[in-house]
Amino acid sequence: MLLRLQQFNLDVTYKPGSQLYIADHLSRAYLASQGQEDKEFQEFALEAETLNPLESLTVSSERLGQLQRARKQDTFLKTLKTTVLVGGPE
Repeated sequence: MLLRLQQFNLDVTYKPGSQLYIADHLSRAYLASQGQEDKEFQEFALEAETLNPLESLTVSSERLGQLQRARKQDTFLKTLKTTVLVGGPE
């Protein structure tokens, strides 16, 4: 999404909540406390790092090979991988 937004020159301006006709879900969300939620997030992050998505796939090995070959030929995914590994433009 960031790559798509780079083609635009955005001007971000603050609007008080009283001037918003429809509030987005983040404008009403606040962080009540940092203690327990932070610990739960760290536990979730550690658990997510140990997951192997290929173990939960119910795809035949032939189809998995087709998907992997298609992924290697997809120019958008190549660009995305490079951006994630190396970083985007300044």
